[in-house]
Amino acid sequence: FWLSRRVMEPLKEISTTSVDLSSGDLEARVRIPREPDLARISHSFNQMAESLQHRLEAESRFAAQAAHELRSPLTALRGTADILQMHKDTLPSDLGGLVDNLGTEVSEFERMLEDLLVLGRQSSGSDRANLTIRQADTLFVAIMKNFDLPPHVFMTDLDLSQISVRVDVTRLKHVFGNLINNAALYAGGVTALRVGLNDRDGLQPRLVIDIDDDGPGISESERESILEPFTRGRRSQGLPGSGLGLSIADGHLRSMGSRLNISSSPSGGARFSFELDVVEEDED
Repeated sequence: FWLSRRVMEPLKEISTTSVDLSSGDLEARVRIPREPDLARISHSFNQMAESLQHRLEAESRFAAQAAHELRSPLTALRGTADILQMHKDTLPSDLGGLVDNLGTEVSEFERMLEDLLVLGRQSSGSDRANLTIRQADTLFVAIMKNFDLPPHVFMTDLDLSQISVRVDVTRLKHVFGNLINNAALYAGGVTALRVGLNDRDGLQPRLVIDIDDDGPGISESERESILEPFTRGRRSQGLPGSGLGLSIADGHLRSMGSRLNISSSPSGGARFSFELDVVEEDED
């Protein structure tokens, strides 16, 4: 029993560290045991983890640098498109549509470039959340107003004036922006924004936010894959978009200790859900 425990303990640590690596903790490493054979296994594992970390960091740096280098030519394109738009009335009539199309494509390129920069910072781990404590009722009033959502879509049985949450407000705004724009583009808009409480026994309670639509929904086989960068659902083919919005929203939520979950709304459309930490009164 003593010998098997001594042998299995390092292997158990390798298993635990593997889970940490797969969850995004690229700094996770195992201790090197004294037993020579196990020491070689642990050392090889750490070398593999270090190689993986370097490769992912190099890919993230490349994406960020490439996006940064594209800023200058994109600025020139934007300037050209704006000048042509200003003088569109003096151009031949058959060029008016081309000028409008150029402006649309440049705007789409700008959005994609900004998304790539955000994605690069998220992947490199250099984009840290700035967590602050905010009162929930004030937060949701601002969200409803900022995104011009009709009052009837907001649903809750909670007294939000008595609840405070820990969030990065800028990231949360981007999360709501991506999800609301996604619903508008693919499903005719948001039909419900529900706020509830996940009061878990013995654990810190969390505020649960559900964003519903009445669109065609997202199949179970696609609910994980569409959170990957540049991945889009079958029903979104042919529509504008880069496939980065949901990935970025999920990255923002993970930096706040949450994650984006996808299920079906009561009407059969899509439901995007996430949770926020509720702050106890004494901590507030």
